[in-house]
Amino acid sequence: MNLHAVLVIGLVVSMVACGAPEATTSPTVAPPPPVVPPEDVADGSSVLAHPDIQVITGVDADHVVVTEQLVEVLPPEGGIPAVVTIHFETMGDEPVMLGIEGAIGFVSAHAPDGAVVMDRIVELTDAEVELPGGGYLLRVYYRPCDGNCGLLDPSQEFCSIPVTLAAGGEYDITITIVDHDSADCALHLPPPA
Repeated sequence: MNLHAVLVIGLVVSMVACGAPEATTSPTVAPPPPVVPPEDVADGSSVLAHPDIQVITGVDADHVVVTEQLVEVLPPEGGIPAVVTIHFETMGDEPVMLGIEGAIGFVSAHAPDGAVVMDRIVELTDAEVELPGGGYLLRVYYRPCDGNCGLLDPSQEFCSIPVTLAAGGEYDITITIVDHDSADCALHLPPPA
């Protein structure tokens, strides 16, 4: 008897012994709510939903993973924005593995009242974001993901930096990734005009 036949027989025996799962028909389910509720989005910011990307937000009482649709928040347009360039680097010569199969980077900006002005996907190499002038808490983080990044794990923060950005100003943030749990972050302010 070949190995394939033995595996099939073993599977059938285990299904009979343990009870095969019952066939069910799943009801039509409405799409899950977005990760950033609309009431938390700052006035003037817009929302971009990613219908093919889900974010794990927890586990329910039955130990079933709870997911929500990924939503990016884009900052208000108009006026002269401040430009923030984010540089990612690693310590040492070896690259840092973020997640088993991959990761997606994010930058969010929160107004002093906590409203989300921006929360968007960025490359984990170098990225540039534009924001209206003002005070923010910038949060740089990543979400580990499965192979095609259609399902994202809860966020892992690199750092949060309070900033005051001037319209038309240019700012640099360097994220030095130590390992998948920590990073050093430095804000480089532009020279005085």
